[in-house]
Amino acid sequence: MTLAAYISQCSRRTFGWGIWDCCLFAADAVKCTTGKDMAAHLRATYANQNEARRLVSSIGGYAAIVLDGGLIPVTGPFQDGDIGVLKSRGDISALVVFWQGRFLGVFGEGKYGLMPIASRHVEEVFRP
Repeated sequence: MTLAAYISQCSRRTFGWGIWDCCLFAADAVKCTTGKDMAAHLRATYANQNEARRLVSSIGGYAAIVLDGGLIPVTGPFQDGDIGVLKSRGDISALVVFWQGRFLGVFGEGKYGLMPIASRHVEEVFRP
């Protein structure tokens, strides 16, 4: 599947921990562009927010996930498919995907679609 087709499909998806959340959204975007699944070792290992937080923490955070997945840090200009790490609010952070001039993310149990995120909220960016 192309990244464009994947992003389009995401507008009809529902957030669910371990099914389609920020990490799996980003991992699937990377898979569309590279064919590699940077979250293969994470899939089916958590089912709620607490389990997801523990898992991400045990790995070393979202930046560690993308670096372990072979992505490289970039400072811009950003390209479609780049993966960003949102600035943390306490212990809450997320992965987002750059698409057509903005970052997009998935947030909130049971919510549909993608939410645009301002670049100023993105702490680090990585390229597949």
